[in-house]
Amino acid sequence: MVEASSTSIPHNLIPKLHTPFFLLQYADDTLIFATARGQAIKTLLLVLKAFSQVSGLRLNWNKTSFVPFNLNDNAISSIESLLSCSKSSLPLTYLGLPLTASRPSRLCFQQLIDKIRGRLMGWQSNFLSKAGRTVLTTSVLSSIPVFFMSVFTLPKWVIKEIDRIRRNFIWKGNSGGGNGIHLVAWDRLCLPKSVGGLGLIDLGSQNVSLLLRWLWRLHTCPDSQWTSLIKQLYGKRSTALPMFWNQSGSFFWRDLMSLRLYFQLSTTHEIRDGATTSFWFQRWERSHLSYFGNNLQKHPLMNRRNVHMTVQDAVKRPHSFLQSPFTADVCTFVSKAQNLILNQGTDEIQWRWSSDGQFSVSSTYKGLILPGKTSFKYSNLWKLKIPPSLKHFLYYMSLGRILTQDQLLKRGIQVNAHCYMCSQDCLEDANHLFCDCVLARDVWLSLQIPPMVTADLASICGALHSQFSGLSTFNKVTICSALWSIWKERNCRIFRNKRRNCQALHDWIVQEATLFMKWC
Repeated sequence: MVEASSTSIPHNLIPKLHTPFFLLQYADDTLIFATARGQAIKTLLLVLKAFSQVSGLRLNWNKTSFVPFNLNDNAISSIESLLSCSKSSLPLTYLGLPLTASRPSRLCFQQLIDKIRGRLMGWQSNFLSKAGRTVLTTSVLSSIPVFFMSVFTLPKWVIKEIDRIRRNFIWKGNSGGGNGIHLVAWDRLCLPKSVGGLGLIDLGSQNVSLLLRWLWRLHTCPDSQWTSLIKQLYGKRSTALPMFWNQSGSFFWRDLMSLRLYFQLSTTHEIRDGATTSFWFQRWERSHLSYFGNNLQKHPLMNRRNVHMTVQDAVKRPHSFLQSPFTADVCTFVSKAQNLILNQGTDEIQWRWSSDGQFSVSSTYKGLILPGKTSFKYSNLWKLKIPPSLKHFLYYMSLGRILTQDQLLKRGIQVNAHCYMCSQDCLEDANHLFCDCVLARDVWLSLQIPPMVTADLASICGALHSQFSGLSTFNKVTICSALWSIWKERNCRIFRNKRRNCQALHDWIVQEATLFMKWC
């Protein structure tokens, strides 16, 4: 193919590029860019035929198509007569993504939404617990748009629609006919379990994390074809720093440039020769984080040369201009740079959010979503040896969100203030149901659980969470089984009009706790 370029078969995709760019290959997919001239097409066919004879691989014309750019009907007809394949037009799908010259249309995003909604059809969602729906939401529904988000920025309306599908599936079991009762705010569910969420994916933060990988590659893979292409398209002769390159261009490049601040806040630079690190706008020592930023960039003495200054420039060039017009802290910072000793080699960039300094989407996502969040005081509930559905029940219970009468009343649902467990005429809440109710107290007494543990719901959750509560693993599992059994007994009395006495309830609890210890 390279030798054939002398006969002008391949066509450089972007004429101003110094490095020819006429071929893209991934696995068994190939894109060839060629001039729309008869002789060039004939030569291309000869090259493909020669390749077939040498390699023994035959071209499947049924899976091949050509896409004309800016051609009239006569030119298109001429090419069709030479090629034995179908004609396509932009936008088209390549490697599962829309290939288009402009930002994907609303239809492209709608197809993504429909794909996510279509996955619900094959699931017997009404027979799944909330724990099961949460697992499917995390592992399936949230993973479908990941490939799309690695290249495109999702519009807010798309994120909102996908969140609506995921939210309805968790609370109601499907995406149609109402929203069900939402026990916990969606923003909280999208937090990691360590800070009080369910670990669902926040699509906006995930989208940013995936796109930041491109900026990481731009800074750490200078020899890659993609970096070479971007540098030739948007780079400037006046600076080697990508952060100052041309911000206009394709929608993809503009989206990446809008994430520059995220990237600057997430990286540190280990100085070697100082030639690829911005003196003013990148973190190159622990005490320096975009030290002066945009305010200094607007200073009248900061011309383009000074704004683009690297650490190497700061060390090697005298800076007599940094005097009275600048503040004292600016001058002090510059004077510190004069004492740096430069070494051989290229500056190394480190990713702040990962322990090894290398970029990863997961560490970036945590870095975006965790700052400012406090730890969930009952996070150890997730480590108990109990079924997932019971863990989720304890999670909602610890937040005070299970649908007892007081919670139903808060949601505008009229209730009859009556406890169906002890027949008292009082407004049922979680503390009464699990701790103050006569039947609940009898159950705890029969299980020989210390009264101080079951004094109130906070004491129960604290004992289950703590590693120093003095309770054995079996006792903790028994408490979990008791809470779960009391809740199911309450629902059985309300909705089925069936009752168990204290002894039957005790036997049921012990039996389930034994099974949990055996199988979980």
